[in-house]
Amino acid sequence: MKRIIVLIVMSLIWSLGLQAQTESTMTPDDVTPTATQTGLQVQLTDDVVAQLAVDGDSVLIGEPFTLTLTVSTVPGIAIDNWPELPSDPLVFEVLDAADVEETQTDGHVEYQQELIVTLWQPGLYLTPEIAVEYVRDNGQIGAVPLQSASINVESVLVNAVDPSLRPAAPPIDTPYIPPIVYGILVVVVATAFWLVLRMLGGGLRQIRFVTQTTPLQRAVAGLADIEQQNLPPVAALPLAADILRRYLAERFEIPATEQTTAELLQSVSEWMPSQRQRQLGQLLNQADLAKFAQHAPESDLTTKVTGFAIKWLRAIDGLTSNMEVTENE
Repeated sequence: MKRIIVLIVMSLIWSLGLQAQTESTMTPDDVTPTATQTGLQVQLTDDVVAQLAVDGDSVLIGEPFTLTLTVSTVPGIAIDNWPELPSDPLVFEVLDAADVEETQTDGHVEYQQELIVTLWQPGLYLTPEIAVEYVRDNGQIGAVPLQSASINVESVLVNAVDPSLRPAAPPIDTPYIPPIVYGILVVVVATAFWLVLRMLGGGLRQIRFVTQTTPLQRAVAGLADIEQQNLPPVAALPLAADILRRYLAERFEIPATEQTTAELLQSVSEWMPSQRQRQLGQLLNQADLAKFAQHAPESDLTTKVTGFAIKWLRAIDGLTSNMEVTENE
Protein backbone atom coordinates (compact mmCIF):
# COMPACT_ATOMS: atom_id res chain seq x y z
CA MET A 1 0.00 0.00 0.00
CA LYS A 2 2.84 2.33 0.84
CA ARG A 3 4.40 1.70 -2.53
CA ILE A 4 1.18 2.71 -4.30
CA ILE A 5 0.94 5.95 -2.31
CA VAL A 6 4.59 6.76 -3.12
CA LEU A 7 3.98 6.20 -6.85
CA ILE A 8 0.94 8.48 -6.79
CA VAL A 9 2.84 11.26 -5.06
CA MET A 10 5.78 10.99 -7.44
CA SER A 11 3.41 11.11 -10.43
CA LEU A 12 1.81 14.32 -9.09
CA ILE A 13 5.20 15.91 -8.50
CA TRP A 14 6.37 14.98 -12.01
CA SER A 15 3.22 16.39 -13.67
CA LEU A 16 3.48 19.66 -11.71
CA GLY A 17 7.10 20.02 -12.74
CA LEU A 18 6.30 19.43 -16.42
CA GLN A 19 3.55 22.08 -16.36
CA ALA A 20 5.90 24.61 -14.75
CA GLN A 21 8.56 23.89 -17.34
CA THR A 22 6.04 24.38 -20.18
CA GLU A 23 4.87 27.77 -18.81
CA SER A 24 8.48 28.93 -18.39
CA THR A 25 9.31 28.16 -22.04
CA MET A 26 6.43 30.31 -23.56
CA THR A 27 7.69 33.27 -25.58
CA PRO A 28 6.21 36.77 -25.36
CA ASP A 29 4.77 36.41 -28.87
CA ASP A 30 2.41 33.68 -27.63
CA VAL A 31 0.34 36.18 -25.60
CA THR A 32 -0.85 39.62 -26.68
CA PRO A 33 0.08 41.95 -23.80
CA THR A 34 -2.49 44.43 -22.50
CA ALA A 35 -2.20 47.39 -20.18
CA THR A 36 -3.19 45.26 -17.23
CA GLN A 37 -0.83 42.43 -18.11
CA THR A 38 2.12 44.82 -18.44
CA GLY A 39 1.45 46.11 -14.94
CA LEU A 40 0.08 49.52 -15.97
CA GLN A 41 -2.80 50.98 -14.08
CA VAL A 42 -5.40 52.55 -16.40
CA GLN A 43 -6.88 55.61 -14.71
CA LEU A 44 -8.12 59.07 -15.62
CA THR A 45 -5.78 62.04 -15.20
CA ASP A 46 -5.97 65.72 -16.13
CA ASP A 47 -2.52 65.53 -17.68
CA VAL A 48 -3.60 63.17 -20.48
CA VAL A 49 -7.06 63.16 -22.09
CA ALA A 50 -7.94 60.76 -24.94
CA GLN A 51 -11.26 60.87 -26.75
CA LEU A 52 -13.02 59.96 -30.02
CA ALA A 53 -15.21 62.37 -31.98
CA VAL A 54 -17.77 61.27 -34.59
CA ASP A 55 -18.49 63.24 -37.73
CA GLY A 56 -22.29 63.47 -37.45
CA ASP A 57 -24.94 61.99 -35.19
CA SER A 58 -25.87 58.99 -37.31
CA VAL A 59 -24.58 57.12 -40.35
CA LEU A 60 -26.00 54.62 -42.80
CA ILE A 61 -24.92 51.04 -42.64
CA GLY A 62 -21.87 50.50 -44.87
CA GLU A 63 -21.39 54.26 -45.32
CA PRO A 64 -17.82 55.51 -44.70
CA PHE A 65 -17.56 58.25 -42.06
CA THR A 66 -14.80 60.02 -40.13
CA LEU A 67 -13.67 59.31 -36.58
CA THR A 68 -11.22 61.74 -35.00
CA LEU A 69 -8.89 60.33 -32.33
CA THR A 70 -7.49 63.15 -30.15
CA VAL A 71 -4.97 62.84 -27.29
CA SER A 72 -4.19 66.02 -25.32
CA THR A 73 -1.23 66.10 -22.93
CA VAL A 74 0.65 68.63 -20.82
CA PRO A 75 4.28 69.37 -21.76
CA GLY A 76 6.71 66.71 -20.63
CA ILE A 77 4.51 63.76 -21.60
CA ALA A 78 5.02 61.77 -24.82
CA ILE A 79 2.83 59.24 -26.59
CA ASP A 80 5.24 56.59 -27.83
CA ASN A 81 2.76 53.85 -28.74
CA TRP A 82 -0.13 55.34 -30.69
CA PRO A 83 -3.37 53.43 -30.01
CA GLU A 84 -5.07 51.44 -32.76
CA LEU A 85 -8.78 50.67 -32.84
CA PRO A 86 -9.50 46.96 -33.28
CA SER A 87 -11.01 46.27 -36.70
CA ASP A 88 -13.63 43.60 -37.39
CA PRO A 89 -14.69 43.30 -41.08
CA LEU A 90 -18.12 42.01 -39.99
CA VAL A 91 -18.90 44.86 -37.55
CA PHE A 92 -16.38 47.71 -37.41
CA GLU A 93 -13.91 48.23 -40.24
CA VAL A 94 -11.13 50.83 -40.48
CA LEU A 95 -10.79 51.78 -44.14
CA ASP A 96 -8.03 54.39 -43.89
CA ALA A 97 -5.93 56.05 -41.20
CA ALA A 98 -4.26 59.43 -41.70
CA ASP A 99 -0.91 60.42 -40.21
CA VAL A 100 -0.85 61.67 -36.62
CA GLU A 101 -0.61 65.47 -36.43
CA GLU A 102 0.97 67.22 -33.43
CA THR A 103 0.02 70.78 -32.44
CA GLN A 104 0.58 72.94 -29.34
CA THR A 105 -2.29 75.09 -28.04
CA ASP A 106 -2.85 76.82 -24.70
CA GLY A 107 0.05 75.07 -22.97
CA HIS A 108 -1.04 71.64 -24.14
CA VAL A 109 0.31 69.27 -26.76
CA GLU A 110 -2.45 67.81 -28.92
CA TYR A 111 -2.08 64.69 -31.04
CA GLN A 112 -4.83 64.09 -33.62
CA GLN A 113 -5.54 61.39 -36.20
CA GLU A 114 -8.49 61.05 -38.60
CA LEU A 115 -9.84 57.58 -39.34
CA ILE A 116 -12.18 56.62 -42.19
CA VAL A 117 -14.34 53.78 -40.87
CA THR A 118 -17.61 52.00 -41.65
CA LEU A 119 -20.07 49.90 -39.65
CA TRP A 120 -21.89 46.82 -40.90
CA GLN A 121 -24.55 46.29 -38.22
CA PRO A 122 -27.56 48.58 -37.66
CA GLY A 123 -28.38 50.00 -34.25
CA LEU A 124 -26.41 51.80 -31.54
CA TYR A 125 -22.68 51.06 -31.58
CA LEU A 126 -20.07 51.94 -28.92
CA THR A 127 -16.44 52.02 -29.88
CA PRO A 128 -14.27 49.67 -27.78
CA GLU A 129 -12.46 51.04 -24.72
CA ILE A 130 -8.72 50.78 -25.14
CA ALA A 131 -5.83 52.10 -23.13
CA VAL A 132 -3.61 54.96 -24.34
CA GLU A 133 -0.09 54.62 -22.92
CA TYR A 134 2.08 57.66 -22.18
CA VAL A 135 5.60 58.31 -20.85
CA ARG A 136 6.65 61.19 -18.59
CA ASP A 137 10.06 62.86 -18.76
CA ASN A 138 11.12 61.07 -15.58
CA GLY A 139 10.46 57.71 -17.25
CA GLN A 140 7.19 57.00 -15.48
CA ILE A 141 4.77 55.07 -17.69
CA GLY A 142 1.00 55.33 -17.39
CA ALA A 143 -2.20 54.72 -19.28
CA VAL A 144 -5.55 56.50 -19.63
CA PRO A 145 -8.76 55.05 -21.08
CA LEU A 146 -9.93 56.15 -24.53
CA GLN A 147 -13.47 57.38 -24.03
CA SER A 148 -15.95 55.44 -26.19
CA ALA A 149 -17.98 57.17 -28.88
CA SER A 150 -21.66 56.42 -29.47
CA ILE A 151 -22.70 55.97 -33.10
CA ASN A 152 -26.24 55.42 -34.34
CA VAL A 153 -26.17 53.18 -37.43
CA GLU A 154 -29.32 53.42 -39.58
CA SER A 155 -30.44 50.72 -41.96
CA VAL A 156 -30.67 51.49 -45.66
CA LEU A 157 -34.03 49.66 -45.72
CA VAL A 158 -36.93 52.13 -45.82
CA ASN A 159 -39.66 51.46 -43.22
CA ALA A 160 -38.16 48.06 -42.54
CA VAL A 161 -39.71 46.02 -39.72
CA ASP A 162 -36.60 43.89 -39.48
CA PRO A 163 -33.50 46.12 -39.82
CA SER A 164 -31.12 43.21 -40.31
CA LEU A 165 -29.34 42.90 -43.63
CA ARG A 166 -30.84 40.70 -46.29
CA PRO A 167 -28.73 38.30 -48.33
CA ALA A 168 -27.70 39.42 -51.76
CA ALA A 169 -29.94 38.52 -54.68
CA PRO A 170 -28.94 35.30 -56.39
CA PRO A 171 -26.90 35.78 -59.56
CA ILE A 172 -28.68 35.53 -62.90
CA ASP A 173 -27.57 32.45 -64.74
CA THR A 174 -27.22 33.53 -68.36
CA PRO A 175 -26.78 30.76 -70.92
CA TYR A 176 -23.35 30.35 -72.42
CA ILE A 177 -23.24 30.75 -76.19
CA PRO A 178 -20.18 29.16 -77.82
CA PRO A 179 -18.18 31.36 -80.18
CA ILE A 180 -18.90 28.95 -83.05
CA VAL A 181 -22.57 29.97 -82.89
CA TYR A 182 -21.62 33.60 -83.47
CA GLY A 183 -19.46 32.48 -86.41
CA ILE A 184 -22.36 30.58 -87.95
CA LEU A 185 -24.66 33.59 -87.53
CA VAL A 186 -22.12 35.84 -89.26
CA VAL A 187 -21.85 33.41 -92.17
CA VAL A 188 -25.65 33.18 -92.52
CA VAL A 189 -26.10 36.96 -92.46
CA ALA A 190 -23.27 37.45 -94.97
CA THR A 191 -24.79 34.82 -97.29
CA ALA A 192 -28.23 36.41 -97.13
CA PHE A 193 -26.72 39.83 -97.82
CA TRP A 194 -24.82 38.43 -100.81
CA LEU A 195 -27.99 36.83 -102.22
CA VAL A 196 -29.89 40.12 -101.91
CA LEU A 197 -27.11 41.99 -103.68
CA ARG A 198 -27.03 39.33 -106.38
CA MET A 199 -30.77 39.63 -106.98
CA LEU A 200 -30.59 43.41 -107.04
CA GLY A 201 -27.54 43.24 -109.30
CA GLY A 202 -29.41 41.06 -111.80
CA GLY A 203 -32.25 43.56 -111.90
CA LEU A 204 -29.82 46.41 -112.41
CA ARG A 205 -28.12 44.55 -115.25
CA GLN A 206 -31.50 44.07 -116.92
CA ILE A 207 -32.27 47.75 -116.54
CA ARG A 208 -28.89 48.68 -118.00
CA PHE A 209 -29.53 46.28 -120.88
CA VAL A 210 -32.85 47.94 -121.63
CA THR A 211 -31.38 51.42 -121.48
CA GLN A 212 -28.47 50.40 -123.73
CA THR A 213 -30.70 49.14 -126.59
CA THR A 214 -30.39 50.92 -129.96
CA PRO A 215 -33.11 53.15 -131.48
CA LEU A 216 -33.77 50.43 -134.07
CA GLN A 217 -34.33 47.78 -131.39
CA ARG A 218 -36.72 50.01 -129.46
CA ALA A 219 -38.67 50.94 -132.59
CA VAL A 220 -39.00 47.32 -133.76
CA ALA A 221 -40.12 46.22 -130.28
CA GLY A 222 -42.77 48.97 -130.25
CA LEU A 223 -44.17 48.00 -133.64
CA ALA A 224 -44.24 44.31 -132.69
CA ASP A 225 -46.16 45.22 -129.54
CA ILE A 226 -48.77 47.11 -131.58
CA GLU A 227 -49.20 44.10 -133.84
CA GLN A 228 -49.67 41.73 -130.88
CA GLN A 229 -52.34 43.94 -129.31
CA ASN A 230 -54.59 43.63 -132.42
CA LEU A 231 -55.48 47.30 -132.28
CA PRO A 232 -57.84 48.71 -134.92
CA PRO A 233 -56.09 50.60 -137.76
CA VAL A 234 -57.51 53.93 -136.60
CA ALA A 235 -55.54 53.58 -133.33
CA ALA A 236 -52.60 51.53 -134.59
CA LEU A 237 -51.51 53.76 -137.51
CA PRO A 238 -50.91 56.94 -135.43
CA LEU A 239 -48.96 54.89 -132.86
CA ALA A 240 -46.80 53.35 -135.60
CA ALA A 241 -46.14 56.82 -137.07
CA ASP A 242 -45.07 58.13 -133.63
CA ILE A 243 -42.61 55.21 -133.31
CA LEU A 244 -41.08 56.02 -136.71
CA ARG A 245 -40.76 59.69 -135.78
CA ARG A 246 -39.01 58.85 -132.47
CA TYR A 247 -36.65 56.51 -134.32
CA LEU A 248 -35.67 59.25 -136.76
CA ALA A 249 -35.22 61.76 -133.93
CA GLU A 250 -33.02 59.42 -131.87
CA ARG A 251 -31.10 57.91 -134.76
CA PHE A 252 -30.43 61.01 -136.86
CA GLU A 253 -30.94 63.78 -134.26
CA ILE A 254 -33.64 65.63 -136.20
CA PRO A 255 -36.81 67.12 -134.63
CA ALA A 256 -39.03 64.52 -136.28
CA THR A 257 -41.57 64.49 -133.43
CA GLU A 258 -42.16 68.24 -133.79
CA GLN A 259 -42.34 68.48 -137.58
CA THR A 260 -45.25 67.99 -139.93
CA THR A 261 -45.12 65.21 -142.48
CA ALA A 262 -44.08 67.61 -145.25
CA GLU A 263 -41.35 69.21 -143.11
CA LEU A 264 -40.02 65.81 -142.09
CA LEU A 265 -39.83 64.55 -145.68
CA GLN A 266 -38.04 67.75 -146.67
CA SER A 267 -35.43 67.34 -143.88
CA VAL A 268 -34.56 63.75 -144.87
CA SER A 269 -34.53 64.37 -148.64
CA GLU A 270 -30.82 65.28 -148.64
CA TRP A 271 -29.56 61.84 -147.52
CA MET A 272 -32.46 59.37 -147.77
CA PRO A 273 -33.03 57.54 -151.08
CA SER A 274 -36.14 58.64 -152.95
CA GLN A 275 -37.74 55.20 -152.71
CA ARG A 276 -37.42 55.19 -148.91
CA GLN A 277 -38.77 58.75 -148.81
CA ARG A 278 -41.91 57.72 -150.75
CA GLN A 279 -42.43 54.73 -148.46
CA LEU A 280 -42.07 56.93 -145.36
CA GLY A 281 -44.47 59.45 -146.87
CA GLN A 282 -47.08 56.74 -147.52
CA LEU A 283 -46.87 55.49 -143.91
CA LEU A 284 -47.09 58.98 -142.41
CA ASN A 285 -49.92 60.10 -144.72
CA GLN A 286 -52.03 57.05 -143.87
CA ALA A 287 -51.49 57.77 -140.17
CA ASP A 288 -52.51 61.44 -140.68
CA LEU A 289 -55.71 60.39 -142.47
CA ALA A 290 -56.63 57.98 -139.68
CA LYS A 291 -55.80 60.53 -136.97
CA PHE A 292 -57.15 63.77 -138.36
CA ALA A 293 -59.64 62.83 -141.14
CA GLN A 294 -61.08 59.85 -139.23
CA HIS A 295 -60.44 57.71 -142.29
CA ALA A 296 -61.49 54.08 -141.73
CA PRO A 297 -58.90 51.84 -143.39
CA GLU A 298 -59.19 48.11 -143.89
CA SER A 299 -59.20 45.96 -140.74
CA ASP A 300 -56.09 43.99 -141.74
CA LEU A 301 -54.08 47.11 -142.49
CA THR A 302 -52.49 47.13 -139.04
CA THR A 303 -50.52 43.95 -139.65
CA LYS A 304 -49.48 45.12 -143.10
CA VAL A 305 -48.34 48.56 -141.87
CA THR A 306 -46.39 47.26 -138.86
CA GLY A 307 -44.65 44.57 -140.93
CA PHE A 308 -43.79 47.03 -143.70
CA ALA A 309 -42.59 49.62 -141.15
CA ILE A 310 -40.23 47.07 -139.55
CA LYS A 311 -38.72 46.23 -142.95
CA TRP A 312 -38.37 49.94 -143.74
CA LEU A 313 -36.61 50.62 -140.40
CA ARG A 314 -34.08 47.85 -140.94
CA ALA A 315 -33.38 48.99 -144.49
CA ILE A 316 -32.85 52.62 -143.40
CA ASP A 317 -30.71 51.61 -140.41
CA GLY A 318 -28.54 49.34 -142.57
CA LEU A 319 -28.26 52.02 -145.23
CA THR A 320 -27.12 54.66 -142.72
CA SER A 321 -24.67 52.22 -141.10
CA ASN A 322 -23.03 51.56 -144.48
CA MET A 323 -22.87 55.30 -145.12
CA GLU A 324 -21.13 55.86 -141.74
CA VAL A 325 -18.59 53.12 -142.47
CA THR A 326 -17.86 54.63 -145.90
CA GLU A 327 -17.39 58.12 -144.39
CA ASN A 328 -14.99 56.75 -141.76
CA GLU A 329 -12.92 55.00 -144.40
